[in-house]
Amino acid sequence: MNDCEYQQMYELESFYWWFVARRKLIQDIIAGGHQFPEDTTILDIGCGTGLNNELLSQFGRVFGADCSEH
Repeated sequence: MNDCEYQQMYELESFYWWFVARRKLIQDIIAGGHQFPEDTTILDIGCGTGLNNELLSQFGRVFGADCSEH
């Protein structure tokens, strides 16, 4: 990913409507009335800046992987 774009995404991700709405959709789909075992492990491939990991952590232990060094 372009370093400038990555930085901009990092700066906008916590409040820009697109990212906020996407996290809400992810939460609604995953939660969807499901119960997760305490030892649930989640792998977020292409995690970008990692902000979604905060959301995902309510469902289990989260590991993020991304090709960007940042």
